[in-house]
Amino acid sequence: MEAECLKLMDEVERLHNESLEGDMILPTSSEEMIQSEDEANEIKSDDVEVNRLRSVLTEKQTIINQMKQQYRDDIRQLQKRMTDLEITKQKEIEMQSKDIAELESIVEHKIFREAELEEQITELKKKVEHLDTHTEATSPKGEEKRLDEKPGAGSSKAKFSSLSAALTDDEDAELYCELCDSVGHDILSCTMYPIDMNGYGGYEGDSDRMYCDNCEEFDLHWTDECPNQDETF
Repeated sequence: MEAECLKLMDEVERLHNESLEGDMILPTSSEEMIQSEDEANEIKSDDVEVNRLRSVLTEKQTIINQMKQQYRDDIRQLQKRMTDLEITKQKEIEMQSKDIAELESIVEHKIFREAELEEQITELKKKVEHLDTHTEATSPKGEEKRLDEKPGAGSSKAKFSSLSAALTDDEDAELYCELCDSVGHDILSCTMYPIDMNGYGGYEGDSDRMYCDNCEEFDLHWTDECPNQDETF
């Protein structure tokens, strides 16, 4: 289209130059005048053609300008779509990265918690094994008979007395307290849970902690609220 317009412009310019050259030549005779008139008619015809070509050129140039404008508009729209797609894609990537980070944090916390629980379970197993081993080593021969008897008001006193005697007689055994789970002293000398040996074996330790003399258990109920107090002696 542009090449055609350029060609038309060259043709218009050529015809215009020829018209100017014809106007500059003056006739000197009748024949020359007739020839000049013919040439003038040809020039007029050329002018008509020039005007027609100019009109066509203007029309073509208008079409070219419209097409250029349309191309520019299409390019702007494509650029805007690309920008919007990039922004949307970036937001999706950021959201996915955030979700992945949260999932990784949850997994790490779960793994750490599982490891912590396994460590606690291992420690508790070791503690139970140590208590079982020490209890078997320090229990007196009549312990099974005592366990078969019905617990009474003096059972706590008998229990602590027998264990204390066994610990005292075995001089080679290390002192160990089953109440506070510590070494270096026995049950009777425990300062955390002192025992009144002149009474019924009642608990005289921390008065804020619930304890039952009849059941010999912590955190169940108080002695005066014991449902089994009528069965004790």
